[in-house]
Amino acid sequence: MKKVKFYLAKAGSGKSYFATNLNKELENKHVLFVTYTNMNMQVLIKYLRKSPLNFKSKKVENWNEFLTNNFLMPYRKNYLKILKIDNFSGISWERSAWKSMSYVDNENNLFGYKCSKLLELDRALFTQACKRLSRFYDYIVIDEFQDITGYDINFLSDLMSITKQEFLKFILFGDVYQSNVQGTNTTMLIEGIKDIADEKRFVQDKYGKDIEIDRKTLEKSRRIGIGVSKFINQYLHIEIGAYDKNKARVFPGNINQIPVTKNQIQGIFQKVDRILVYNKKSLKAPYKEFKDKCINWGYSKGETYEGPIAVVLTKGIYEKLNAKQDLRKISVCTFTKFYVALTRSRSSVYLVYLK
Repeated sequence: MKKVKFYLAKAGSGKSYFATNLNKELENKHVLFVTYTNMNMQVLIKYLRKSPLNFKSKKVENWNEFLTNNFLMPYRKNYLKILKIDNFSGISWERSAWKSMSYVDNENNLFGYKCSKLLELDRALFTQACKRLSRFYDYIVIDEFQDITGYDINFLSDLMSITKQEFLKFILFGDVYQSNVQGTNTTMLIEGIKDIADEKRFVQDKYGKDIEIDRKTLEKSRRIGIGVSKFINQYLHIEIGAYDKNKARVFPGNINQIPVTKNQIQGIFQKVDRILVYNKKSLKAPYKEFKDKCINWGYSKGETYEGPIAVVLTKGIYEKLNAKQDLRKISVCTFTKFYVALTRSRSSVYLVYLK
């Protein structure tokens, strides 16, 4: 394989399991697994405990730990000198950090969202840190690469470029259609769905053309039913497969008959395991008794529900579905979160609209 390989996966395709249990390239290697969220860190750790692969060594870090443990702390004195401070007090996740000219706040807390940019201020030091990494690991495996956004993409791309002459290799797993739901930075990965109409070109534009891209291995979801995959293909124009043994589908079968009355919706809410809403404000007064079943579309990312779910549509999606208009014209954040919501259950998905 090339030094950098991307697996373009779909929701529920088992990318974290594949990365930790089925990727034979990692056999007898020193491997560092990196992902953005602490929740996904725990998923990787769980799978690694039962992995049949014989690693020489393995370690799991979230994105912030990856930056601080491997690039910042080994050269801490150098960066304190660059910043002209005595010590770091901690990490600040203030979202307005980019409005400041500094890399630390008034109490010397490092702005987490600007960490990767700080690490490249001294190019020679950054190059040294990149090469140091290759002394400890044979592979860096990044799960959910679509969560890496903003300047962190530049950082990762530069890291890959600098280590081209080293033995270090990179394998990245992700689903670009789950972009903008979470992110390492305040900047969104994509500005419009048209940006990822060609997934391969999109990744090459971000990370260069000297990379290997696999679009087939993880194109089928092991979670959703065949009927749900057909709905996503037809209405979201996302190519996602499913396995025939799972017959779960989207209700109603006729998209112009989406339940809108109180009696219809209450009946559905009573029988489903979870109710997925764009945000908690979407749950109007007559349905407050079901609030404990609710979860935001975005927060449901990474979850798998065994039973049926209800997805409460936004006004924009409801109107476009009824008018048979292209859903790719809605806001990109709403689109990607809707895709996440639709792909959470192994069972049926019920669409409703609260007027």
